[in-house]
Amino acid sequence: MKNYYIYIITNPSYPGWIKIGRSINPEKRLNSYQTNSPFRDYKMPYKVSTKYATKIEIYISTILKNNGYEWYKCDVKKGIKIIKEIIELLKKDPKIIDNVTRKNMPGYKYKYTYIVNNKKFNSINELSEYLNIDKYECTQAFISIQDDYIYINKYKVTKIFNNFQFKLNL
Repeated sequence: MKNYYIYIITNPSYPGWIKIGRSINPEKRLNSYQTNSPFRDYKMPYKVSTKYATKIEIYISTILKNNGYEWYKCDVKKGIKIIKEIIELLKKDPKIIDNVTRKNMPGYKYKYTYIVNNKKFNSINELSEYLNIDKYECTQAFISIQDDYIYINKYKVTKIFNNFQFKLNL
């Protein structure tokens, strides 16, 4: 079985956005994008061959909250750091994110656990009740973040996907 590449593609017309995808031939994929630009200005600042490409691609969409698309509001350095950290996690334990599939990507039904002051909450309802805020306001706060935690009413709230906490050291 061939290794796939995980790659990052950028375009100066979309500052602050990167495309993270996987391909057996990332240069061919990059060239396919060039046909959409009269300036041929798509660039590939990073690519890495890995046997974990599919898992990485799927899991990245849960971290960067893109609703199933491959373009992310993220800078290149952060994208590279995320990819490298996931690869290192998978080298240590390849099964650590086996339960991450396209069916539990954003846009599908999936489960989060929330932690505040070492207390676990299994739903946004429980969390919003504990924080004494509206459920909708609590949900909107999490939709708008790119990290694994936020502060709500001075409480640090950590969000865990499928009972696996992904910590980035950014």
